[in-house]
Amino acid sequence: MSWAAWQTVASVDRRLAGDQGLPLARAVSAAGHRVDVLAEATGPSLLSAARESTVVWLASDAEAERLPT
Repeated sequence: MSWAAWQTVASVDRRLAGDQGLPLARAVSAAGHRVDVLAEATGPSLLSAARESTVVWLASDAEAERLPT
C-alpha cells in the first residue's frame, strides 16, 4: 500500500475484512491495528458500519470486484 493508504488505515475507528487470513488483513494486524471480521459483507452492511464510525474495508481481490467503491 502507499503511505497515504497506510495513514488512512491507521486513522480510522475500525478496520474491517471478510477474513482475518487475507494477506492485507494480516499485514494491517501485524502493524498493530485491530481488524474486525465482517463475514458476508454487502454494500448495505458496509454502509451500516460506516454510519456508526469511520471504517476501512480491507477487501480481497474478489470482494473488490464485487462491491461498489
